[in-house]
Amino acid sequence: IGPTIYRYTLKDAIMGGILCEFEYIPLTYNFSLEDKKKTKIAYSRYNTRKKSGLKENETKIQLYMDLADVRKLSKNKLPIFENFIKNNTKNLKNCLIFVETMEYGKLIQDIIIHYDIDYHTYYADDEKQNLKKFANGEFDLLITCKKLSQGIDINSVQNIILFSCSRGKLETIQRIGRCLRIDPKNPNKKSNVIDFVLSKEEQKDYEDYEDADFARQEWLTDISKTKRSKYYEN
Repeated sequence: IGPTIYRYTLKDAIMGGILCEFEYIPLTYNFSLEDKKKTKIAYSRYNTRKKSGLKENETKIQLYMDLADVRKLSKNKLPIFENFIKNNTKNLKNCLIFVETMEYGKLIQDIIIHYDIDYHTYYADDEKQNLKKFANGEFDLLITCKKLSQGIDINSVQNIILFSCSRGKLETIQRIGRCLRIDPKNPNKKSNVIDFVLSKEEQKDYEDYEDADFARQEWLTDISKTKRSKYYEN
């Protein structure tokens, strides 16, 4: 509809004291044999669609969606996660975990059940009460695959764990934004964004696919270096 008149970025919001500072923690993982098999199937379907005469753009989009599903559902992230929280249990407090499916969420539950963490899930409308209880600080951690209601303020959220994240920046901004809210009860709040990134060695085998994980890692690493301006400090 025309040129951009004004832009207010995440960096601007952090510098201006509207959002809090955060640390970005990327956890690197590799594909399992099962993941590699699913990836080959995705490429095989892609080549079949190309030969059938479908438009290149349409076949590429479907390929990217299929490959994204492999990443989002890779079970190789689970032992990486388990190893991380052994020494970082504090990151499960005031925490939101985003997953792709309820079934994947159950695999995470099998891990965190061994820790002294009070957690619940929020997948369907009938679990909306869990979201409200979490917002009220009645338990430590919430596992969800939904876009959380923008009408609910959860200032106490300090940790976000991204098992699932789309290629687009909008969803990522919405999700990390849940932990970047300023908390009046914790004026020195600094949040943590824990992300899973496919290793560069693994990525070399899939040159046709834009390295969305690495692009997100670079982007969030850059933003995480932003500090609140002293002008806005109390």
